[in-house]
Amino acid sequence: MDVHCDNCDAILDVTDDLFGKEIDCPGCGSRFVAVPMPDAPPAPPPAPAPVKPISRRILRSVVRVLLGIVLGLAIAVGTLYVLAEATSHKAKLEHSAEARVILGHDAAAADVETLDALLRLADETRLSSKEIERARTLRAELAVHHPAVALRFSIGPHSISYQRIY
Repeated sequence: MDVHCDNCDAILDVTDDLFGKEIDCPGCGSRFVAVPMPDAPPAPPPAPAPVKPISRRILRSVVRVLLGIVLGLAIAVGTLYVLAEATSHKAKLEHSAEARVILGHDAAAADVETLDALLRLADETRLSSKEIERARTLRAELAVHHPAVALRFSIGPHSISYQRIY
């Protein structure tokens, strides 16, 4: 086992039976007690490999893919919005045409608009109390000039039904 001379920093190899006894250093001649050197401290763990930075080419590719996804989603949402608006517009046109047929082509525009609004409310599955109140008002306005048509509307607590004749 190795021992260390405190005077000249020499490392000496001695037998185990000399531990704890005074010995002479052959290098400097000083006397010291032979104490075994502690085991060498463990080597520090190797440094982690440096992180390789992402190349600009890869970064550009990732950005392009992400932008493509965002653009695709924006186009899909826009398309759905246009379809919903077109469907809503088509339903409005159908209601207006139906109102013209029911009231006759010579009916006043205000009466057609009133019936049109009632028909749109009748298409809804569940109405708020405010919408129900509006439907009652519209039916009363329609009853002034077209009482037979107004009687075809039944207004319940949450919905409106319309009895179609044709």
